Amino acid sequence: MLKTVACVMIALTLTTGTAVTFDKTFVITEPFGLEWGPDRVSYRVEFPEGSVAPGTLTLKTAAGEPVAVQLSDIELWPDGRTVKAGLVSFMAALKPNEKGVWTLQGGKDASAAMATDLAVSERDGLVELTTSRFGIRLAGGTHRFDPPAAAADIPAPIQGVRFADGTWIGRGWWESERACLGCTVTVEERGPVFARVRMRYDFEGDKRYAATVEVNAGQDLAIITEDFNLAEGLEYEMPELPGERGQKYRLVRPAFDPPEQGLLWDWWGGTCGKIPSPNAYFFSFCNGLEPTHCQWNGRMFHIFPGVDSHGSPHGAVWRPLPLDKDSRLVSINAFLNWGEDEALFFGAYSPAKGREIAIIGLRPSQWINPDLEPKPIKTLRQWTQTASLWIERRAKPDLFLRAPVMLGRRVYAISALQGKYEPDGVPPSNLILKHIRHGRQRLDEIKDWVLEYSETANYPRLLGTSVTRDELRSRARKWLAGDPHPVSRALTSNDPAADRKTVEEAIASLGDMCRRIATVGYDHNGYAMNLPRLAWLADAALSTPACTPEEAAQIRRYVAACACNALSPDYVPPREAGYAWGSANMMEALRLRGATPMVCLLPHHPNGAAWRQFLARFVKLNTREKINEAGATLEIGAYGVMAVEFATVPAIMLAGADPSLDFSDLLPLWRAAAHFRLSYLTPPDVRGGIRPAAPIGDSPLSAEGAFPFLIGALAERDRSLAENLMWGLRENAAALGGHGTPLGLLVPTDLEPKVPDLRSTHFKGSGFVLRSGFPHPEETCVNINCGSFAIGHGHPDRHGFILYAKGAPLMLDFASQYQPSIGQSWLHNGMITFDHREETRPCPGRDKEGCYFTGKVWVEHKTEPFTCLEFGWPPDAANLDEAFGEAEAFVTTPRADYAAMRRRSRYLDRVPYMLEPSHGQFLGRGESEHVWLDSTLEWRRQVVFVKTPDVNGANYLVIRDTLSGNDSLTPALNYWCLAEDLAVAGQQAAWKGQHGIDLDIYVAEPSVFTPVSHRVGHNNAGPGPFGRHYQETFGRPFREEQILLRIPQKPGGSFFTALAPRKAGEQPPRFETVLDGQGLRLTFPDGRVDTVIVRESRDPIEVAGRKATGRVILAIQPARQDTQIIELAK
Repeated sequence: MLKTVACVMIALTLTTGTAVTFDKTFVITEPFGLEWGPDRVSYRVEFPEGSVAPGTLTLKTAAGEPVAVQLSDIELWPDGRTVKAGLVSFMAALKPNEKGVWTLQGGKDASAAMATDLAVSERDGLVELTTSRFGIRLAGGTHRFDPPAAAADIPAPIQGVRFADGTWIGRGWWESERACLGCTVTVEERGPVFARVRMRYDFEGDKRYAATVEVNAGQDLAIITEDFNLAEGLEYEMPELPGERGQKYRLVRPAFDPPEQGLLWDWWGGTCGKIPSPNAYFFSFCNGLEPTHCQWNGRMFHIFPGVDSHGSPHGAVWRPLPLDKDSRLVSINAFLNWGEDEALFFGAYSPAKGREIAIIGLRPSQWINPDLEPKPIKTLRQWTQTASLWIERRAKPDLFLRAPVMLGRRVYAISALQGKYEPDGVPPSNLILKHIRHGRQRLDEIKDWVLEYSETANYPRLLGTSVTRDELRSRARKWLAGDPHPVSRALTSNDPAADRKTVEEAIASLGDMCRRIATVGYDHNGYAMNLPRLAWLADAALSTPACTPEEAAQIRRYVAACACNALSPDYVPPREAGYAWGSANMMEALRLRGATPMVCLLPHHPNGAAWRQFLARFVKLNTREKINEAGATLEIGAYGVMAVEFATVPAIMLAGADPSLDFSDLLPLWRAAAHFRLSYLTPPDVRGGIRPAAPIGDSPLSAEGAFPFLIGALAERDRSLAENLMWGLRENAAALGGHGTPLGLLVPTDLEPKVPDLRSTHFKGSGFVLRSGFPHPEETCVNINCGSFAIGHGHPDRHGFILYAKGAPLMLDFASQYQPSIGQSWLHNGMITFDHREETRPCPGRDKEGCYFTGKVWVEHKTEPFTCLEFGWPPDAANLDEAFGEAEAFVTTPRADYAAMRRRSRYLDRVPYMLEPSHGQFLGRGESEHVWLDSTLEWRRQVVFVKTPDVNGANYLVIRDTLSGNDSLTPALNYWCLAEDLAVAGQQAAWKGQHGIDLDIYVAEPSVFTPVSHRVGHNNAGPGPFGRHYQETFGRPFREEQILLRIPQKPGGSFFTALAPRKAGEQPPRFETVLDGQGLRLTFPDGRVDTVIVRESRDPIEVAGRKATGRVILAIQPARQDTQIIELAK
């Protein structure tokens, strides 16, 4: 028989000849070392026929103390007098590690109900539910309105709340575009354990608002569960959302086609609750409270810019509450989506009165946030947070709850608290605990988790039982010496006490995690990042002989709790609830990095087989969504590493736990990902001494982190490719420690590095990698962003590029990640932007007319930001290719590569930026303004990369940018270079490189321009070796500073440029515009003459004395040798 720790154990006895004819025992063992309750727990109980009459049940503790019990949802036997089944509820309180035992008895003789502090009263058309600590006053009775009544004339659901001292405050009202036909309020349960009121309002058009309100004995809050549809079928303009002005939208319930799509992350748009709500009820709680402070968990960026509760030790932020304006304060929901103004709870507090009113979002799996149709941005496939509550303020003053009842479902709590405390300390009201204990981790749910069972498996097992502890020790000693991961320490130590320490550390760390998740606001992303470390630690502890059976049971109990929580729909809700999961890696991380290793440690758990089947299916579905056939990942750069991790490590673990699970169909994607990650290594970077992963988007300077995962998946399936990956591992000095998974344990000890064959390649959906001279350390490498698949965590830099040449980094994507955030188009090399406005003027004041940030998330500043226009995410694009552009052509030859790409849009973003010299501060990201153009703007870029076998020879770029449909905007081409200086002379300019390689640029079109230059830099060396290596090599702290050459053009104009790297001191080539602007001629010091033609016409043309007909032509004429003609595009 299975035993459970946090599960009920039942004993049943039938007795004859006495008043008691039935008894049942409930056992709950507190699992985490915490105090619980009093919390309501419920059990569905079946009774023998004819044995128990209603009103006869009693409940006692193991000590014989009576406990109030309540039977609800009763089903009677055919005799109509005895109970067949019902829901038994009581309030349970547990001390740390306590085993609570309660015995339920019943018969046919009525027993006196045990009194509690819960009371229900109905009077004067109101219903009051009260305890000694709290009360709520609701509309009551039954009303029918003929004619239908306007919203202002019907009673609001919530009429008031009461503090522990008996003081009632608050008032409620309705607003609706629909007339009300009537309302019915019924008291369904009256205690002694809980009271429940059911409410229903009927409106014209067969629309409704329905709710239940519950109050438990001894508690200080009411839980309100709502369902509503007053806006269903109606359309509204939504001016605060992107999309064309005047477009109307309707709210619809989330739906997924095929249904399995609902399991997966998708591109989503967060409304942050900023949708119209002409149908809503309200509850004001200012008068009688007079709050001066507030606390919240989340963000209120429009009121308190940059203030985030993330990392707060008590899950809340305290601030003075400004009731000086008419505005929204914050939206309340049950699961944060990283919006600007959203919170899990909001508490308004008056230190003078010692009173607080709190609104708390609960149980996200029970919400329905409806989707929008049509989509404001067509390519964002789900719109979220549309049923959020709002806290609003008025200057008169007032503070109230707005509860939209447009369409959806919602669960929240309202609480009235009393107590004197300083609002800058840890709040005794502990609203985060209320959010957890009444929401995502309720004792009533945890009691049913199976946390203890009989397990006969052998350990270690996270890599399958074929990888023995001795093999793990061998790998750890080769790859993980010095790694601080506790498993690395345990496997590399020769200390006899190491095993004992591993067991103790596993128990302590796992227990701490379980306690933390049950008491503080620990987000799902942080949880997922920490669980694999704990799983590996548990695996190591369970595999050592130092672990006793009792300790093993305790470790598995915590492991099972972590698995249950990670897979709980109230910890991360299903997409049907209408929430998003942050970025793609955040959603998949919890299931595949967090839950999977925990599940694989429990092979004989009663839920184990079902868990493994679900996770195996999810691995396959998710991998196919996140890695395309070219090996590109949906999220780019460093964030793409996680897509590779989640495609490989969970498959290895699940196949090891259950050999029947087959992941061989993922092998082509693993291979493609391996080729992709190898190709995106840059040449050796003198600043860090390694070949880093190309830092694109939100990536830092770092080694490529995906290689260990791919080696683990491919070592036995494609050894040659695994050896290529070992070369990559060596070249970028990737750390095999410092990760939740000890990466070295994935890497066999007998693999030797083998140089891959890396060539110029087009990776569909991601871009182009152009190479000349690989694997020489001074090769030239161009990395061009292009395509619409690999855009997660990306920047607005489609068509931008990175250039390394002759052993030096030259043109780079600023690799600052978020410190500072350098995210705008003009700050990316090779990007075209429009209408730069760089007039310096003082800020007129916060929220004043003429300040850019008025009505936006405030940024403290003295000088108004500069602005420009950049390509945005066009709402009208039918697909992502339309939104972000696509590759048109790619040709690679031994002497030249050609890449063409195109992007169209009539939607731009006006973005603000600030620079240190002009503003005294830097701003590289800020809230944008949307700009619609009258006609579609098209940007077509064609790149010719001329290659020479000699890495020190002529390897250079010619780029033609054609803009069409633009007759009013002033375009500018932004080139950045890691340089000491920039000199401009007419059509030619030269950057003096920082590392011995200079870069010449020739501007054929426009032939006359006024250059603009800025310097931007950062000191963020990233997590890899760059900081240390840079200091040791150059004798100064790391800094990445680039110099801008901005080339303005007239409206309607385009660009034609050449970029030629050379060693410092060498003569630059001579540049000329030829063939009526169709081509460029470069004459090199050694006498070689190249002509590069990029044109639209296919008419015959004479090049170097020979006829050619192609659109893109390269003519190479070495000194005293024959001319070579290469047609790159017909």
